[in-house]
Amino acid sequence: MEHNVDINNIKEIRLALRRRYVPRRNYRKIFKEWDKANIGEISLNDAHNMINKLSIPINIDETRALISSSNTRGTETLNMEEFMHLIFNDNDELNLKVQKISSIIIYKILIIFFLVDYTFILK
Repeated sequence: MEHNVDINNIKEIRLALRRRYVPRRNYRKIFKEWDKANIGEISLNDAHNMINKLSIPINIDETRALISSSNTRGTETLNMEEFMHLIFNDNDELNLKVQKISSIIIYKILIIFFLVDYTFILK
C-alpha cells in the first residue's frame, strides 16, 4: 500500500462522520453531495476528497479501508445503502477485509505489469 493504514484512525474518522451527519435528516442530499459523478455511487476519490474537505485528514489507503468496512459488493465504491451503513451504523467494529484490499492492489499491479510487458513485446 502507498501509505500506512491506521485502524484506530479509521475508527475515529467513522465517529467524526457520524457526529457530523447523524443529526441531519436529508440523507439523500448528503449522499448526492458525496456522489460527485451523479452515478448513484460514491467513488474512492470522491470519498477521499469529501473527507479531507471536512478537515478530517485521511490518506487514500485509509479511505479504501473505510469504504471496504461498509462495502458488501467488493468494489471501491459505496452505494446508498452502504453509505448509510458507514454513517449511521452504531456498531464500532470495522468489517475490514484487509486481504481483499491487498488483493485489489496486487491485481492492479499485475495489470500494469502485463500492459507494460505486452507493450514491450509489440515494439
